[in-house]
Amino acid sequence: MEYSVNVLGKGLHSIRYTDALLFSSYSIKADNIEISDLDKHTSDILIIPEPNMMESIPKCLLPFLANYDLVLCEKLPFYDSCKIGEYTDILKAVNINYIHSRLYDDLINIPQKPEVNINWPNLYSFNMSPIWHTLPNVIDWLFKQTGSYPIADVTKIIKKNEDYIFTTILNDIMYNVIIYPGDIDDLVTVDSQSIQWPNYIDTYQRAFNQVINGKIYEANYTYNEIKLINQLLMKGK
Repeated sequence: MEYSVNVLGKGLHSIRYTDALLFSSYSIKADNIEISDLDKHTSDILIIPEPNMMESIPKCLLPFLANYDLVLCEKLPFYDSCKIGEYTDILKAVNINYIHSRLYDDLINIPQKPEVNINWPNLYSFNMSPIWHTLPNVIDWLFKQTGSYPIADVTKIIKKNEDYIFTTILNDIMYNVIIYPGDIDDLVTVDSQSIQWPNYIDTYQRAFNQVINGKIYEANYTYNEIKLINQLLMKGK
């Protein structure tokens, strides 16, 4: 089956998605479009490729998303948990799935001991926010690796100088994650074990293939992540 895909924008995330689709095992015709063209139904699938990009779309254009058979949106679509109800209502007629790229990472052997220390660079040079871009990646990665999701009561994040320290308990193991200012040459380390950055073309292909085959993470996963981060920020005040 052949799919036609529109990818919003022409930034780095858009290019990654377009490249991933170009080398997909499916027959795909992918084009980049501007937000102002959303009212023109030109493809089977729409990809909203950047975090918080949903809020850049004028609300008068959001109903047009229902014209697409499938909408794939890069997490997190917005950052304020108070907006969940509003957007859920607007998007109720839209077949939308949120892409959390770290949920498609490979599994590694995490040390089975009472406490695990992780150092995770935040790439400021790529305009990444430690809270809204890197922290969701940390949460998703931990969920993929452990099968457990952080509970707010045993989770916190604090700022210490330029670092953010995220701690949580999963399966009776304490995870201490230091999110620090880093660059592309820096790698995530788990108790000094270095982890290579993911190949995003492979990651997006995995995500696309799973969604096409009906294997999805429910939207509530995304909304719960927004709620959790908001709760942690309130606790830290």
